[in-house]
Amino acid sequence: MSDTTDDMEAGAFELEYAMERRERQLKHTSDRYTWTIKDGNRILIKSMTDTHLINALRMIERRAKKDFYQMIESGNKMLDFIQGEEAINSIEGGLENMITDGEPDIYDVACYEGRVAYMLKVLEKRGLQL
Repeated sequence: MSDTTDDMEAGAFELEYAMERRERQLKHTSDRYTWTIKDGNRILIKSMTDTHLINALRMIERRAKKDFYQMIESGNKMLDFIQGEEAINSIEGGLENMITDGEPDIYDVACYEGRVAYMLKVLEKRGLQL
């Protein structure tokens, strides 16, 4: 074999080893520190580009707002079928609280979603804002 072939084989081996190492690292990394991209692969949040990080956070916020309105709609539909004063009062009270609190923003989501909180910390460390 020539030196060039040996170098190519060594380079391919090193690349394969690095990819396997990264895969093992992702398997042992908490979901809190990873993001699943469109093709289903996971990447480390800290390795996301600034644009990708900001777009991911905006997407999460849009979904939270969509879920918020779907929950209000579902609660209102439930009022048509629910019987019993206590049950009706409970649903009405929950809807009233949701409406009073208003649409969620990304910081509301971060309170109960560790991954979002971590993403916001990475954003802040980079000196970026949404």
